[in-house]
Amino acid sequence: MKKAIPLLFVFIIVLSMQIKANNPPNTPSTPSGPTLVWADEENYYSTSATDPDGDKVRYGFDFGDGTDITWTGYVDSGSTASAYHVWCSCAGEGTRYVKVKAQDENGAESGWSNTLAVYVDVNEKPSVPSTPSGPSTGKVGRVYTFTTSSTDPDDSSHEKIKYRFDWGDGHLTWTDWYTPGETAYASHSWSSPGTYTIKVYAEDLHGLETTWSPGKVITITSNNAPLQPSLSGPTEGEAGQSYTYTAVTTDPDEDKIRYGFDWNGDGMVDEWTDYVNSGESVEASHIWQTAGVYSVKVKAQDEDGAESDWSTPLTVTIASANDVTPPTIEVKKPKEGYLYIFDKEILPLPMKTSIIIGKITIKVNATDDSGVSNVLFMVCQELLYNDTEPPYEYVYDGSFGSHTLTIRAYDIVGNYAEKSMYVFVV
Repeated sequence: MKKAIPLLFVFIIVLSMQIKANNPPNTPSTPSGPTLVWADEENYYSTSATDPDGDKVRYGFDFGDGTDITWTGYVDSGSTASAYHVWCSCAGEGTRYVKVKAQDENGAESGWSNTLAVYVDVNEKPSVPSTPSGPSTGKVGRVYTFTTSSTDPDDSSHEKIKYRFDWGDGHLTWTDWYTPGETAYASHSWSSPGTYTIKVYAEDLHGLETTWSPGKVITITSNNAPLQPSLSGPTEGEAGQSYTYTAVTTDPDEDKIRYGFDWNGDGMVDEWTDYVNSGESVEASHIWQTAGVYSVKVKAQDEDGAESDWSTPLTVTIASANDVTPPTIEVKKPKEGYLYIFDKEILPLPMKTSIIIGKITIKVNATDDSGVSNVLFMVCQELLYNDTEPPYEYVYDGSFGSHTLTIRAYDIVGNYAEKSMYVFVV
């Protein structure tokens, strides 16, 4: 029994020599994370430390507000770990000092790190936005822009505000984010006439909303189209030359208007002018490259797209350049060498003279590449009628006896042709 005691003593000494002493982790780095934060929001902080023995470590954060230490999970020595914290707005604004310590798996702890100063800001609502500023009257379909602004008690360097406009017609619009105090813009158009109240409220980054602003009243009326324009300018010309035309009208709403010219009579606008004031005349020029007769007209359009009726067409006859060819004439009635009774063709006669009993309608076809200007109806060189537009016709009620009927057609540059026939009137 006496020999066993020394042997036990020797065993304890040997065992203690094999057990190493545990060393605490080194002091962690100063916590890393935001230094300006909002109360009631999560914010993350991180740190790292090494352990002399290579043990795994965890980190305990003291967030400086009297709450319990927040421990992370264990990580390898030297690895970074993070923890989040929510400072309560109930504690008010102020600076909180965040520090951290490390603890190894054996419970040995380091000292506290240096502190990180964090300013905790308590969010407050923005001020009620100003009454929307903009026009008090407008028209259906036209877009109008309104402005407002609001301030925020919080630091404007890290606060933003957006605005929601209620346009009074069932539509609402959110703006982009603005810095507190910055003027905000929003635009809207109304589809029906009426009186509408526009109001707006503000919301900050944290979802805090204001009450509605005072209302702004706008009266929207229907848009009236411009009146039918008048059109003036030359009615004859030559291919390849420029000719200028003038149009004018007014708009019942005093809107600015522009004019659309149709140069070839197809009912489509070939050329729009710039916008001018209501009642201000405009000029537009055109060159026709091909001879012919053209129907020129114009209509007006206001800034909202409302259009007038087309103007009364202006017939423009364009002649070929250096035209020396006279018109072509065909006398359709009476035919040479025929009997006519009360305007009816009865039968051909065995002579060139036509016999006419009672009144007869003289009918003529006249054509010209440049355009026919007028047709003259003459008997024995005495002018009976000057016809300036087709169909070229004249009701002749001649006196008894033989007469020479002459038809003369002019084109727009003055070339002319004529045909004559003998008639005997009974």
